Formats: sequence, C-alpha cells, structure tokens
Amino acid sequence: MTLMEAFLKELGVAEIAGATHNDRIIKYHSATTLKAKTDEVPWCSSLINWLADECGLKKSGSAAARSWLNVGTELDPDDVPNVNPNRNIIVIFKRGKSPTSGHVALYVQKTLNGILVAGGNQSNMNNFAIYPVKDVLGYRELI
Repeated sequence: MTLMEAFLKELGVAEIAGATHNDRIIKYHSATTLKAKTDEVPWCSSLINWLADECGLKKSGSAAARSWLNVGTELDPDDVPNVNPNRNIIVIFKRGKSPTSGHVALYVQKTLNGILVAGGNQSNMNNFAIYPVKDVLGYRELI
C-alpha cells in the first residue's frame, strides 16, 4: 500500500471543537514519541508517522514536521514534478517566522499556485491543500 492509498482512507478525519477529542487523531499521535492525548496539538507529522507505520515505511517518530528532513531519500526539487504518483513522496514546509515551525504532507503535484499536498491538520482536518513553493524546505521519498 502507498502512503496516498492509506491517506485516502483517512480523508476527512477532523478535530472536534471543545473538550472532546477525535480518537482517530489521538491514534495518529501514538505513532510518535510525543503521544499527545488531544487533537489540539499540531498533528501533521503524527499523521505521516502513522501512515508510514501502516505502509511499513521508515518514519521520523517525532511530532515535529521538520524531523522528516532527516528521513528517507532527499529528492532534487527539479525532479519532483515528474515523479510517479505511486511513489511515497513527502514535502516539508516552513511555517511562519519560527525557525522550528513546519508542516509535512504527501506530495501530489506542483500547480500554478504552489504545491498541492494531501495531509493532516490542514484547516484542522485531513484534506488536500496548496502551499507556497517558497516555503518548501525539502522533498523526501520514504522507502
């Protein structure tokens, strides 16, 4: 199974507003060393770790998005638009002005407006979103 096939089974999973938390997101957190017990903790990396577990791929084990910069095989950004969509490609983005903040998601394709990705904690749910190319820190292929 590819990361995208596993992700599509999780499409639409969302945070629950208020004191109740989505058990599925708590399950994603269990794939990291943080093991958070709330869906209010950033969970994009938790989802990717959980998906990697489901697919038998290497994972970072960390809830930090930038931890993925050290996992898998680094890809040249110029080669990424031409990759086979069945490959397990992730993209890591910087977020805001913090040198440690980030976002990680599955690469789908480059568009006129940015990078289309499939990921978690995008508007508090698993969905597809576009992020700016200027915010890309790296592309990695998980094996």
